[in-house]
Amino acid sequence: MLEPVLRTLHRLHRTLPALLRWSLTPLDALDELSSYLPAGPRIALHDALNEVSAAREALLQRRTLVELSGVAAATREPLRVLTDLTGEARHYWTSLLFASPPQQVTLGAFRGARGRSRTFAAHPGLPLLLRQDRFTRRLARELGAFTVPTWAQSDLDVDRPLEEIIVGARSGRKSRKTDVRRVRAQGIDASLSRLPADVVALVRDWNEPFVRARHGASALLVSPAWQRQAPRFSEVLWVHRRGERLGGVLLEPQGDRLRMVLLGVRDDHALRDGAVAALYYHAIREATRRGFRTLDFGGSRPVLSDGVLAYKRKWGATLHASSKWDYVALRLAPDSPFTRAFLTAHPLVVETDDGLAALTAPPGPTDTGELADWLSIGGLRGRIFPAFDRWLDAPLPGREASGGPRGAEDPRAISRDRA
Repeated sequence: MLEPVLRTLHRLHRTLPALLRWSLTPLDALDELSSYLPAGPRIALHDALNEVSAAREALLQRRTLVELSGVAAATREPLRVLTDLTGEARHYWTSLLFASPPQQVTLGAFRGARGRSRTFAAHPGLPLLLRQDRFTRRLARELGAFTVPTWAQSDLDVDRPLEEIIVGARSGRKSRKTDVRRVRAQGIDASLSRLPADVVALVRDWNEPFVRARHGASALLVSPAWQRQAPRFSEVLWVHRRGERLGGVLLEPQGDRLRMVLLGVRDDHALRDGAVAALYYHAIREATRRGFRTLDFGGSRPVLSDGVLAYKRKWGATLHASSKWDYVALRLAPDSPFTRAFLTAHPLVVETDDGLAALTAPPGPTDTGELADWLSIGGLRGRIFPAFDRWLDAPLPGREASGGPRGAEDPRAISRDRA
């Protein structure tokens, strides 16, 4: 008797306007109301709601465990990985791990901390990629996994003159000074808009096609609810040449921080003409002009070889610990040839009790090449790498862990039971 009634209510619920349907859920209703508040209270309430949602998910949500099997991209050998990731996250990580789309077999489901512990214990030795939140990070580390932030957050200190920021330091064979010279030579200028229609246009007409074209199935698009809320607290910085728009970046003022939320450019031709470089340059200029202390570059994939993170690094990005609620618990066997080959191709950013560290292959001659450039990004306190059957943790040259100095000649050993 109850099931037909529930089906009817569900159909009626789907006929309601999106805003009303969204607001019928208490947490969603509070989130909607928060978008009308000033920056400080809005961010505080939004963070509190995320805490509640994360706690509820950690306790109640069932996670489906899937076995992925195929050929490893790093070694061209057979590989099995267990994961509960879904959507764009699963697609991104499988594209790093496997040479081609793997076979998928559903193994079952688990819930809560006890289910997570049983999953780790039931599959010893297999690589694991499990979604986790702020409340289960320490548990995952105790079970032998690393905490990988879903997005590596980065920012730039802009509390100094613009030209001092632009000169900066070189990254690889290119510098931001070269890009700025090109932007200025091409006459690419910028204008600021606070019109709600411009915010909507940037998100739907510029950002979505841009992200889909660059990242395909790994693209992460903003939710309809956030699209509806964004015009209440965001603004658009458009870049244009001779009156023609080349792209735009969505900015969100947050106290003494200016956050770059997302960007979009017209097409590949605009990319070649320096639209993306123009967006970064003019965002920096806008932040310094208005007296912000920090320009928040937003998130990048937590892989040091990632092209987006490399581009932000060129503009002076420094990594900082994430305040988000979504992480990945990654377990790799330190004595596995796959682990070393994978980390050679894709050194990762991991979160530890002492701050952010780079998870890499063992030190070697390649450290003087690309890896040295990747590790030069600010915000990494150390480097973790496999050594026989354990992980070793050592500071990067010239840097110390936040918990105090730790000599590179005496790295801390992490047993294979604890990461």
